[in-house]
Amino acid sequence: MRLILLALAWLVVFLALLATVLYWLHRKKRLDVGTKFSLSDIANFVSVLLAIFALAFTLATQYQPEPRIEADIQAAAHESRVILNNGALNIEVDANLNAFDFSIVFRNVGDATLRKSLVIFAADPARVRFEPRQLSEPGLSDFLPFSQIRLGYRIDTRVIIPQGVEAFDVVIHVSGDNMNAQEIRTRVNVRLKTAPS
Repeated sequence: MRLILLALAWLVVFLALLATVLYWLHRKKRLDVGTKFSLSDIANFVSVLLAIFALAFTLATQYQPEPRIEADIQAAAHESRVILNNGALNIEVDANLNAFDFSIVFRNVGDATLRKSLVIFAADPARVRFEPRQLSEPGLSDFLPFSQIRLGYRIDTRVIIPQGVEAFDVVIHVSGDNMNAQEIRTRVNVRLKTAPS
């Protein structure tokens, strides 16, 4: 429906420009408009209008606003800070806990709202796991464009890191009704916290 309205708007603009040019030519006496029209003239005019509408509809379908998601992965407030090093995150994990809490801020930098958003957390290797692993409605809202609200959407998640894992990839899949799954991947290097001496 929206595309039809957009195509009609293009058609109205074109017809307004055409009418302006024809009026200008008529006023300059370069165009003589007769008083009689045959049936074939009317059919030709309607054919031209339909062709223009089809062109306007095609132009309208070429531009589809789309959501596009970016994510900043940060340490939760109670964790040691995350150090960014050559695009990878360096974290310190308590050897007794083997878990780390992240706050991930998502921003929709596209020009359309991401409707019925779904966020899935995964890791490589797969033995590293997230709690929660998946978020969707009703707990997760639509992601409005950042240009409208100037805010991101924060999701807190815990990563359970088995003994012996020194590095893993955080793999986040974000999708919605109007966007195919988009993958965001970040490398994380793990270091065990040293006990204070």
